[in-house]
Amino acid sequence: MFNYSSPRKNVFYSQGIKYCVRPYYNRVLAFLKACDDKDLSIRNLCAIAGRLFLRPLGRFRLKHLSMEDCEKWLTDFIMHVIQTGKNADENCGKENETEQIFDFWVDAEYVYAAFYQAYRIDLHKAVNHMFWGDFIALLSGLPKDTRLSDIMDIRGRPIPERTDYNSEEIRRLEEAKDFFALHKHKKVSYKQGLGKLFGELKAWAES
Repeated sequence: MFNYSSPRKNVFYSQGIKYCVRPYYNRVLAFLKACDDKDLSIRNLCAIAGRLFLRPLGRFRLKHLSMEDCEKWLTDFIMHVIQTGKNADENCGKENETEQIFDFWVDAEYVYAAFYQAYRIDLHKAVNHMFWGDFIALLSGLPKDTRLSDIMDIRGRPIPERTDYNSEEIRRLEEAKDFFALHKHKKVSYKQGLGKLFGELKAWAES
């Protein structure tokens, strides 16, 4: 759970060993992107996580883990470093039949613009400075008047039942949905989407 009244966490424990990490938002996004590559093994993902997040001693320890211990380490890493917030925990594994309305990479320019509009934060300058938990908290709290919120609303808005009077409204909405469509399946808001993703990663690491 996010906690603004205590220092940010930059350590976690796996199998009784303390690991110092650098959980910056850009590094977490790079790791999650790597997870999309199904050709990468658990050991490959551990090596990538080590390069992105660990100091030399941590990378040395990780390099000498057995495959079984790599799986345990990756599970602990996902649970304690990447998985953020109560909403992610609550939504792990839940199915939702609504359309996907957000994608970290497709919507990158809108995320950048929304952070600058709402918080005057230049995400280029936040690289290797902003922690992942802070990034997710700010992303989840973006106001409704950002372009990102508009686009997410368009993607998630249902097509109204057709009448004699709303054909033009429906046409405009369908065109907007087609323009901003992500062409994927069954992912919803970033909180729910994160929860489902982390649940899948955890299950994969434990399989």
